[in-house]
Amino acid sequence: MLAVSEKMEKRDESHLIIAMAGGSEQAFNEIYERYAHRLYAFSLRFCKSGQEAEEIVEDVFIRLWQSRNRVKRTDTVKPLLFMICRHKLIDALRKCVNDPSYATYLECREAIAPESADEQIEYDQFVERLYKAIQQLPLTQQKILRLSKWEGMTNQEIASETGLSLQTVKNQLSLAIKELRKKLGALVALLFLFY
Repeated sequence: MLAVSEKMEKRDESHLIIAMAGGSEQAFNEIYERYAHRLYAFSLRFCKSGQEAEEIVEDVFIRLWQSRNRVKRTDTVKPLLFMICRHKLIDALRKCVNDPSYATYLECREAIAPESADEQIEYDQFVERLYKAIQQLPLTQQKILRLSKWEGMTNQEIASETGLSLQTVKNQLSLAIKELRKKLGALVALLFLFY
């Protein structure tokens, strides 16, 4: 029964996406009603305030409306909305990294905004896909990626550790990230921002 209602919802969303692409504000508003609360909950996990999360959600939907003619998927806009949201969050986080209260905020974030089960499942699935994609990289790229992103080593430290030239380390790291982005999309950039 659930599968039937999901199929109907996706079919219904397809009509909304097509209508929105044609300029229908009503279709856009229905898409907003479906996803605004999810994007807000997701944004709130990373923002310092509800107001900032609301602004990010507003920016996401402004961007959706502005690019409505270029939406390629017509079955669902969920991946697109969350990708835009992640980009907006990255921009917001980059601005606040130099704020002295930011370190305190990071310490308190887990207690203030617990994750919902759906978000945790989505995150776990992404991490599983990420690790599978990393295992498909050449061994040198895997090692350089791990040393850089998970152990926080600089390119120079990695070069010393591995015996590779600095330029080789830079090239291999760039190739690894490019390959992961190709397989997993923009989510990789967001994940690497937090490691």
